[in-house]
Amino acid sequence: MEQNHTQEIKIYSKRAHELLTSPLYLLHKNLDLKVNSNWTWQFSVEKSKLNNFESDKILTLGYFINSVSSIESLFLEAISQMTLGRNIGTIRSLSFRELENFLRDENHLPVFEKSAEISPEVSFKKVKTSLLVTLLLSEIKKNMGNDSSFEIWSELNLIEKNKMGQIFISSINNLFSSAIPLQLALASTEEIAVVLNDFPISIEVIEGLANEILGKAEEISCLKVVAVQ
Repeated sequence: MEQNHTQEIKIYSKRAHELLTSPLYLLHKNLDLKVNSNWTWQFSVEKSKLNNFESDKILTLGYFINSVSSIESLFLEAISQMTLGRNIGTIRSLSFRELENFLRDENHLPVFEKSAEISPEVSFKKVKTSLLVTLLLSEIKKNMGNDSSFEIWSELNLIEKNKMGQIFISSINNLFSSAIPLQLALASTEEIAVVLNDFPISIEVIEGLANEILGKAEEISCLKVVAVQ
């Protein structure tokens, strides 16, 4: 397994160490945890009366871990504590600065070392993205019901990939009906090129969804999503 350089990040905050030593939302049994996954989320939501996905509220939230660095474990716990009871739109807009402020002992004291090879912000983005992917994936599967429209990317020809790419993007757009739609530019062997416009989720979240929905669960997919003008 490739060494995780985020383990080298030093954590100075006493509050952060308390979250690591006494986590509230770490769950200890999950038979569905994938072998290749470092962690997975479990949650329940309250549906918005406005029928707006971003207004849905997180009712329960927890995570299972397989193998994670200390910094990732910290962010799993901190994001859980910060987002429980809040709506999905708030989670989407959660920033690293907000999380860092949440972890500070005092305003003038640092939480992390500043000279780490990979910044804590990279790990924060990775953990937050995984939560948004999980929330979106659950909603997409729920809306599809027994519809088996999605197929495995590596088994499609180029024409089929463009058709499947359009179905994939439409399924995401349906959850954000008030936003300027995400658009498919082109699907190729290893990429889906999209026009982001002002779409409310990041390219990293879209890519995560693409690999969950179109890739093989037992393999690490090489499918990439890129933004074009």
